[in-house]
Amino acid sequence: MDEDAFWLGHTSELLDDAGNLTGGLFGIAVATMGLLSIAAYVLTMDMFGPIADNAGGLLGSMLIFLFSAWACSDVGRTAQDFLIMVL
Repeated sequence: MDEDAFWLGHTSELLDDAGNLTGGLFGIAVATMGLLSIAAYVLTMDMFGPIADNAGGLLGSMLIFLFSAWACSDVGRTAQDFLIMVL
């Protein structure tokens, strides 16, 4: 990747005061800043990843109880409707 960044910067034909091509260093600097800009995101995901995993696990285990509660509620409503029709 550094070779590509150097080549792109070098072909930009940026010159310093002495007339030397400095675009290669510019390309490497831009690529470096691009990689460093992702570092905060990566560190944040490393820090909060286990918390999000635990929340997902808790939600997954709670869904079983939620669905069983809905099923019991539906059975109760059906029984109530049946009793209203019979009585």
